[in-house]
Amino acid sequence: MSRQITFTEYGPPRTALGAWLRTTQRDLSRSLAQTLRAVRRGETSGAFWLILSLAFAYGVIHSLLPGHRKVLLVSYFMAETARPLTGLIAGFSLAAVHAGAAVLVVLGAYFLVETSLSATVAQASMAIHLTTSVLVLLVGLVMLVLKIREARHGHGEDHGHEEDHGSGCGCQGTAQGDRPDSSRKLLPVIVLSGLVPCPGSSMIMIFALSVGVLALGLIAVGAFAVGMALSLSGVCIATIFVKERIHLLLESRRGHSLHHGIEIGSAAAMVLFGLFLVAPFVL
Repeated sequence: MSRQITFTEYGPPRTALGAWLRTTQRDLSRSLAQTLRAVRRGETSGAFWLILSLAFAYGVIHSLLPGHRKVLLVSYFMAETARPLTGLIAGFSLAAVHAGAAVLVVLGAYFLVETSLSATVAQASMAIHLTTSVLVLLVGLVMLVLKIREARHGHGEDHGHEEDHGSGCGCQGTAQGDRPDSSRKLLPVIVLSGLVPCPGSSMIMIFALSVGVLALGLIAVGAFAVGMALSLSGVCIATIFVKERIHLLLESRRGHSLHHGIEIGSAAAMVLFGLFLVAPFVL
């Protein structure tokens, strides 16, 4: 292979926890590769469940490292009011898209392209990364515009309620009950940003193909995706609860202004992150 698939995509660790996560991820990937080779040699006693366990743990650890998808999910759910079920669905959907894209790209490169497998995967990943980066930027811009409009609408309604009922009435209902829900339609686009092939899933597939255990590799990717999905869903649900807690603490007209400020700031963070993703392709 002309390029070794490694898992240092997010730069060097900056904390002791980050260093431990990377070391653990590297050890899990090596153990998984060794177990796949053992299966090829016929050493199958207990190997199936060991592979599933290693792949699941690998998915959990992989998704806990700093990454683009978690930034997008946190920014979205801080900017949008949502239910925990939505966070659960978003986490599992993003993990499925992220891992599934890796499977499709690796298999396509293996069966259709007569060149270096890992080099082809890298080229496809770059092309998809550019497309999804532009989508992220556009989603951030749309959310920012919508949140600014909601804040202006809510501010006008607050004035109307104050004139009719005084400063202590009606603000909460206006801020939450009658808000437009256009930005909620943008969540599927964020999920689609996971079309960039997952490096962890790509590694599993490349190892599995290299030792001739494709079916076992697909099962391992499934276990990896479940581990990743649980971690991503946990991040989404935790963000939703934090957002709800902030809203409960801000039960005043000034509080609602801060509430809108948090949403606008989160949407602006998504725009900045989109610019960060697109910058390497245009500079």
